[in-house]
Amino acid sequence: MRPTSHRTLAYLSATFAALLLSEATTAAPFVRTDAGAVAVARFGPPGTGDSINHFGSSDTGASLVFSSFAQQGASTGSADAAADLGALHAQAFATFPSSFITSEASGGATASWSDGFTVNIPGHAGEQGVFRGSVVLHGVLDAVGDALAAVNVSSMINGQNALGFRAFFDHNGLHDPNGIPLTALPQVLPFEVTFIIGTPFQVSMNLVASVAPLNDAVSGSGDALFRDTLTWGGIDSIRLQGTTINNFIFESLSGLDYTQSFVRDVPPSSVPEPSSAILLLAGIMLLWSRRRQLPVISRISSEAPDAAAC
Repeated sequence: MRPTSHRTLAYLSATFAALLLSEATTAAPFVRTDAGAVAVARFGPPGTGDSINHFGSSDTGASLVFSSFAQQGASTGSADAAADLGALHAQAFATFPSSFITSEASGGATASWSDGFTVNIPGHAGEQGVFRGSVVLHGVLDAVGDALAAVNVSSMINGQNALGFRAFFDHNGLHDPNGIPLTALPQVLPFEVTFIIGTPFQVSMNLVASVAPLNDAVSGSGDALFRDTLTWGGIDSIRLQGTTINNFIFESLSGLDYTQSFVRDVPPSSVPEPSSAILLLAGIMLLWSRRRQLPVISRISSEAPDAAAC
């Protein structure tokens, strides 16, 4: 297994660990958003440089946005994080040059949200059900030289680890924690957990993006760009004893309707290619020309009932 626990990623992951701890020790579900950004840059002897940290939480689930930027000489680190209920943004950048003096830079961003869910099914209160849903992940990882770019998606639902996805990009390309190559990042991450019908339960989602030197780095740069969000994809199904239930009643503490997908961005693939756009335009022009050739009597006959009423 390749080293993946650099300082920035570990530091940011600790913030979500604290969130999970608060969930485990809280009797009732709660609503909250958390976000943080860390930027580190050093260009010179040990002990010199900048470390900029910005973190915050909202117990009302309000939108949070934090940015950090650090630069020393030619070393630069930056991070941006934003948290909304149902949607998380995180991006990081770092570059550190080859030099006779020590250079180091890293950036990391974390964002998370929590909400309380209750699912009721008439006549089945207290029984165990199965909750199936998904989140949609959009973003890219890239790194050159001795840089490591990483993304980490995790989730705790009703006290269960519902999601645990990690991907890394280094000089070996894109791979998972075991070093197995990945052709592309997944866009949809499904999950399935059990719950008790009629009993409120907690749902928490976390996104971490970071770039940092890999081991004893010489020079490198990288991006972890997930500004297109980790977004709630909706409730796929509620099942009871293996049967899909359609007449369930859903409630959230925040009042948001999580039965629907929060994804609003149109995928780039839906944008017509130039050749397709030309064919589409030609079709529209053909329909328009044929419409102009229709007999005038067809338009007059459509207006005849109104004329007779006058």
